[in-house]
Amino acid sequence: RCSCRLHARKFDAAHASLTTALEERTRVLGRCHPLTLQTRGTLVALMLALEDLDDAQATMRDLVDAHKRVHGPEHHLTLEAMGTLADFLEAKRSADARDIEAAIMQTGKAMLRRHRIDNFKALEYISQFFVTRDYLLEKAAHFLTKALMVFKERLPPDCDLIQSTKSRLLRVVEQQKGIADEALENGELHGDASQLRVAEVQYRQAWSLCKLVGGCPEDDVKELARGLADALFGQGKVQEARTLMKTAGLIKKGMASSVPPSYLRWLNQRVVKYMDGRGDDEWDDDVGAGGMA
Repeated sequence: RCSCRLHARKFDAAHASLTTALEERTRVLGRCHPLTLQTRGTLVALMLALEDLDDAQATMRDLVDAHKRVHGPEHHLTLEAMGTLADFLEAKRSADARDIEAAIMQTGKAMLRRHRIDNFKALEYISQFFVTRDYLLEKAAHFLTKALMVFKERLPPDCDLIQSTKSRLLRVVEQQKGIADEALENGELHGDASQLRVAEVQYRQAWSLCKLVGGCPEDDVKELARGLADALFGQGKVQEARTLMKTAGLIKKGMASSVPPSYLRWLNQRVVKYMDGRGDDEWDDDVGAGGMA
């Protein structure tokens, strides 16, 4: 209890000091000077720590507007202020958070469209903003894919910006695979077609991103392809699943261990063992017949 009171006194003292500093900097430097804005940003963080939420929200909105006037909409400090406000509004479940997230995304897309890649800090922040928020996963995938393509056109392959973008895309792949694995398990367990569709979409995006980034371990790529094939078989999309498995190199000798569980509903184990001793062309013919059985 004493410790809580001590921390409370420290926060109160810090708030008083920051308020004094802000007043002094505003008087000497002006309301929109970068150092004044920096102090206002620190004051916002303290307000959040003190749970002074109403004042914090008003100050954050004012801070975003000030950064736009001073630095412009594409500056990393402006985007960081917008991101802080979006997180705050998201925590309050305010619909305004979506508008700010959309504005951050549009800013990034506009920069990429103009091949404006000189503002590394801004692009880095936008990439990080979307990757570190699970509920923005789909937007992160689209933005990072476009960013990587632009960076590859304009920068040397060993550039830090390319490497960091690849790392973030692989993080997206891991997140998508986790969602797909869970959806596939639920879909197969409960016969839920909607969950199988979710698994299909997530596996497909993750597999595509893996191929785009390059350098992914072959076993990881095949695991994604196998999961996608499983989701397709579970929905009865036999022909598409067969083509995918062939493309991914999953059709080969000893294929019984590679066939997804869902497909084993179409073919019994005795048929799979019979096919092991035959060529790919014959396998294709048999799968077509087995899938209709």
